[in-house]
Amino acid sequence: HGYFFEHGEYLYESTLRIPLVIRYPNGDHGGRRIDGLASILDVVPTLMEAVGSPVPSEEVHGQVLDPEKVPEADRVLFVETGRNFFEENPRRPVAGVEGHWVGAVSEGWKFLRIPTPMGQDRELYDLAADPEEVDNRLASDPVIAKRLEGLMDAWIGGFDDTESSDRNPGLDGDTQRHLRSLGYMD
Repeated sequence: HGYFFEHGEYLYESTLRIPLVIRYPNGDHGGRRIDGLASILDVVPTLMEAVGSPVPSEEVHGQVLDPEKVPEADRVLFVETGRNFFEENPRRPVAGVEGHWVGAVSEGWKFLRIPTPMGQDRELYDLAADPEEVDNRLASDPVIAKRLEGLMDAWIGGFDDTESSDRNPGLDGDTQRHLRSLGYMD
């Protein structure tokens, strides 16, 4: 997709797929591979279980990546770009936090929403048939796109916008907006 020097700026598989290698005690699970969807949120509970520590489900998000279990086929992962905002990124036409991409991945499909000066671009990819993500299937598979976008909007809607204000009571609204535009606050 024409961007080579950073991950976190795009939500295409070439920058999202980051290998994770875990060496379990006593060589357990040696050579095993988990092919299902995995999130960075899964690292903590996976490592906690590997060392025999209880995983407090109320406090730790994600799931244990267990090489002995078949991954959930209907799992949905939500993704968003980082907050680096490199000006040389040709696909980041909206500056600041407002320009970050969001997406949902489930059952072999990926939906992306990309802010533009005129609104938003939407992209849908069949990851099994098109692993390079070059054939935007939005027009041909609108039902899938609508389902994934609805799940993504519900996920985004689950965040409380007042939360960051409550954590920073000494900052006025203009200062908080400015810090948010620079990527220092969510």
